[in-house]
Amino acid sequence: MSNFVTQEDLDLIPDELEIAVMEEKYNATGNNILVNDKAALVHPGVSNETVKTLADVLGVEVVRGTIAKISTVGSVALANSKGIICHPRASEGDIDFLKKIFNVPVTLATLNYGTPWLGACAVINDKGAAVGDKSTPIELGKLEDGLGLF
Repeated sequence: MSNFVTQEDLDLIPDELEIAVMEEKYNATGNNILVNDKAALVHPGVSNETVKTLADVLGVEVVRGTIAKISTVGSVALANSKGIICHPRASEGDIDFLKKIFNVPVTLATLNYGTPWLGACAVINDKGAAVGDKSTPIELGKLEDGLGLF
């Protein structure tokens, strides 16, 4: 969790969930972390301590990188255990890198009528998605196909 979390917030979290508070300059976790059950890609500036903490808490390999030359990787991609949709300007190198570390297919996409900032447009998991209401049928089809949501 971000270092802006309060003790009152932490008290609301069930004890069976393992959490960690990141003492991190790059503390907008949703914008700076792209994660599924296999791996995590984080902002290149994230500290070594945070990389280790994320690996320990999430139980996945954590690597630093960018997507489409953008450091806030969680803002330009969405991942689940079945696939990734990412910024339409991701390079072939970006796509190959994502496939390698996450071991899932990668689809270029937009949401909310052409927005490449996918993290601001949807919340997803393996069972479904909550998506911005301006998303077109074509965009929803790419999201469903790319993330295996049938």
